[in-house]
Amino acid sequence: MDSSKGDFLAAGAPLGPGEAALPLSWDIAVPKVDLPGPYRFHFFSHEPNERAHVHVKREAAICKFWLRPVFLVQNHGFAAHELNRIERLVEKHRLTIEQAWHEHFRDVR
Repeated sequence: MDSSKGDFLAAGAPLGPGEAALPLSWDIAVPKVDLPGPYRFHFFSHEPNERAHVHVKREAAICKFWLRPVFLVQNHGFAAHELNRIERLVEKHRLTIEQAWHEHFRDVR
């Protein structure tokens, strides 16, 4: 895995100019939402001040969707047809994802 992908996965967002990379061993809580299929739906605990969203990962690909409205924010590695499938899953399970988001970040804030 190249360092730029490792930095994205460790930090939850690509690095910008002048930002230091977080070490891959940096321990952040990554609460998951168990949904059917090959995808891992999760949040990063260091993002409580962003609007409700979910990160979706499969192998080396990762994307991020806002929940209201459901909208693709970032994509790193998913093909368009797979993003469409993920978007349908996020829409179908939005209430479950939002409930998990609010329960987790109620404890973090």
